[in-house]
Amino acid sequence: MALWEKAQQLSGALLEELKGLYGAHFPIEVRHYLALWIESQPWSEISPDNPYHQPQAAKQLDMLLRALQELTISGNEAFIIRTQLEGLRTHIMNLYQNRPLELVRIIQNCLLKESELVKQHDNLNMLVASPQGMQALGNSSAIQRGLEMISRLTQNTQEECHTLHTRQEQFVIQYQEVIKLQGNLTQGQGQHTPEQVEELQKRKEKMEAHLAREVEEMHRFRKELGERYHKCLQDISKIQSIVLDQELTSWKRTQRLCGQEENPNKKELDQLQQWCEQLAELLWRNRIQIRQYETLRSHLLISDSQQPGPFNNLMKTVNELLNKLITECFIVEKQPPQVMKTNNRFTAEVRLLVGSKLNIHMSTPEVTVSIINEKQSKAIFHDPLSTSNESVGEILNCKKNMEYQQSSRNVCCKFNFMQLKRVKRATDKKGGDQTVTEEKFALLFQSNFSINGELDVSVKCLSLPVVVVVHGSQQPAAEATIFWDNSFAEPDREPFIVPDSVPWPSFADSLNRYFTQQTGKGLTQKNLEYLARRLMSIQNPTGSNSDWDTSQFKVSKQIVFKEHLQGRGFTFWDWFYKTSELIKTCLRREWNANLILGFLDKREAHDMLLRCQPGTFIVRFTESEPGGVSIVWVKNSIDKQVYDLAPWNRSSLQGMRSFADRVRDLTHLFTLFPNIGKDEAFGTYYTAQEEDQEFNAQGYLKHDLRVVIPSLVGAQGQFTNPNSPASSIMSPMSRGGVSPRIDGPSYHTGLMTQSPFMSDTSDIGSSYGSPAANHHIMPMAHPQSNLINDFEDLIVEDNSFS
Repeated sequence: MALWEKAQQLSGALLEELKGLYGAHFPIEVRHYLALWIESQPWSEISPDNPYHQPQAAKQLDMLLRALQELTISGNEAFIIRTQLEGLRTHIMNLYQNRPLELVRIIQNCLLKESELVKQHDNLNMLVASPQGMQALGNSSAIQRGLEMISRLTQNTQEECHTLHTRQEQFVIQYQEVIKLQGNLTQGQGQHTPEQVEELQKRKEKMEAHLAREVEEMHRFRKELGERYHKCLQDISKIQSIVLDQELTSWKRTQRLCGQEENPNKKELDQLQQWCEQLAELLWRNRIQIRQYETLRSHLLISDSQQPGPFNNLMKTVNELLNKLITECFIVEKQPPQVMKTNNRFTAEVRLLVGSKLNIHMSTPEVTVSIINEKQSKAIFHDPLSTSNESVGEILNCKKNMEYQQSSRNVCCKFNFMQLKRVKRATDKKGGDQTVTEEKFALLFQSNFSINGELDVSVKCLSLPVVVVVHGSQQPAAEATIFWDNSFAEPDREPFIVPDSVPWPSFADSLNRYFTQQTGKGLTQKNLEYLARRLMSIQNPTGSNSDWDTSQFKVSKQIVFKEHLQGRGFTFWDWFYKTSELIKTCLRREWNANLILGFLDKREAHDMLLRCQPGTFIVRFTESEPGGVSIVWVKNSIDKQVYDLAPWNRSSLQGMRSFADRVRDLTHLFTLFPNIGKDEAFGTYYTAQEEDQEFNAQGYLKHDLRVVIPSLVGAQGQFTNPNSPASSIMSPMSRGGVSPRIDGPSYHTGLMTQSPFMSDTSDIGSSYGSPAANHHIMPMAHPQSNLINDFEDLIVEDNSFS
């Protein structure tokens, strides 16, 4: 390929640099019209700085001027072009007639710079074309450079298609002149002198020879143009594959891993839309050109018209690429809830990434939503045109038209008031809630529309897997199904296949991600090691720490969701899920402020505290109860004892006294492990104290709720100093665990509210060393009130201890 032909394929900054080489000193039109002649001349043999090469340079100038003159008088170019060429010839002659060496210098510099620019362009194309090059360049940069290159190539083919059109029109005119001459020769026999006949015959033969050359040239030109279209579509296909198969797939995976959280990569989706719109525009421009190209071929049949070649299927190729782009760009931007409760309102949103560029929204296509089961999802996966999409449930408000959002330039459809009324489950599924919460469905979004009345397109997209429940008690098990599917499904997998077991590192990453989404802060390496030991103890109940090698540990769905933890009546997922719910609803502030060690073995917590000062405490999640939080503290300065406070769960923390206030109430707690003052750690989260007034506005005696430990409260309701001998009123290790008591405003003796954890005292006793005491409600009345004498059975605390 000639150097100038390669130079015309430059784009972006390289193209601008090429344009800068030319100007009034050497018009780019001269370079274009004399491209082959200029590149065939021995410019390198002339030294512009050598005066003795003046005659050679003058000869090259004269040859250049004659070449321009031949183009002017040849008659092959249009009138406007011939006029332009005459002006260029005069300009060059006036400029360099007395200094031809300067012309040689300029042409040498132009050819050298062109070669360098083309080489840079070729190197870039090699990078874009190879996976290693894409990786080195980065997908984003490679895509953008590739799109710029294709855009320039499309512009060139458009100009060449126009040139082909012009040449064919000129050919038709010249062909008609030959026919007219032939008619004159045939009909004018006897009317012309022999000299006239000979003159007409020579003119006819000359024109026929010219037409023959023109046919051969057009044959070559058509073939090269067809090959350029073929290459352009190949380049588009490569870039489109990167955008759809890599970048869009990556975005979908991130969306799946985010679950119901707001997708953090919205900017990436906007960038994807920009790329997809550019691809759609390039494909549509090429489609228009290819249709013109095929029309030109059909209007003037020459030898290449019926020959097999890549350009004979150009329209089919461009339509396939365009259809694939549009169908892949129909996505679910906002997923419906993956655990879907019947008769609850939910939302979802779909988006067509190429809609604005192709003006699809002008026809206001309607989007329909239905719910399908796993079998139907598989059928659509294998055959997108499958009609196996009959809804297995009833969804209200499931039809809406696409709209164009002017501010964001998005073509989307937002469903804000959908509701699943009922669903038909698979007939071969039998059993209770466990089976129900394992059955997966998907929402199917589909629409049909036409592009400019020329190309009919049918689009479909599936939501992430959905589990349908009818009662809140099914939520944890349904969340388990969704957690495993979102975490370990492969990209473009067959619905809804997931592995039964995964390596521990992969499971740990997913567990950490889920916990971060639920609570706002992830798990530490120590937390994960603790969780690994809990899981591995299910497989190897008698194993020691030395037997637990997490690098070889395979975590299965059976272990996580079905088998009970060692010595417990619940599964690992039940325990982990309820702990995350506890943090999300009651302890989120404290967890995110690193005030809760959390996942910590009970024995390890005791060992840590025995090395600390009395009054030091740790907040950890209990192993004996799902979703329970306990405080462990060390007491006594002489013979240190460690106590475990009976745990609180979500129901006991919600709607009463906050966790931070309960920590403040326990006056025997001084320092949060390792050495942070209690008020420094939790003070930010204390509830503000009201003014010290005896009665409220209605005249009632005011009271507070406080947490107390009965064995640490003296006979007159005064707290004993945990470091004094009086604190030994309770035998610490004989009881093992200490229950807090919340004594509250009851005016009847013995009216107590039992803790949710106390329903099975034998279980708590086995976990904490003794039966747990009741939680009581204690009114904290003003100490100076005479009315307090009426409440003989109430424990009174002076406000000075708050």
